[in-house]
Amino acid sequence: MPSPATFPSRSVVSDEEREPTMTDAMHLRCACGWEARGTEDELITAATDHGEQVHNMRPTREEVLAMVVSDRAPSEGGHAG
Repeated sequence: MPSPATFPSRSVVSDEEREPTMTDAMHLRCACGWEARGTEDELITAATDHGEQVHNMRPTREEVLAMVVSDRAPSEGGHAG
C-alpha cells in the first residue's frame, strides 16, 4: 500500500482572524438606519454624502470607520472570546 502524500504545512488564517483590507466589502450602518456596503473608500464617500444630505454634517474618515459593522456571524458551536 502506498504511503499517504505529505504536504508542507502552511499558515492559514480564517475569515474571523483576518483584518479587512481596502478591497474587502464592508458593511456600514448609520444610527438612523441607513446602510451601505462596499470597499473602505466607497463607504467613506457614501457616508460623507449621506451625512451631508441627511444629517447636515460631514463625518471624518475615523467616524465613518467607527460605524462599520461585522457581517460575520458567530460560528455554530463556537466559543466565546
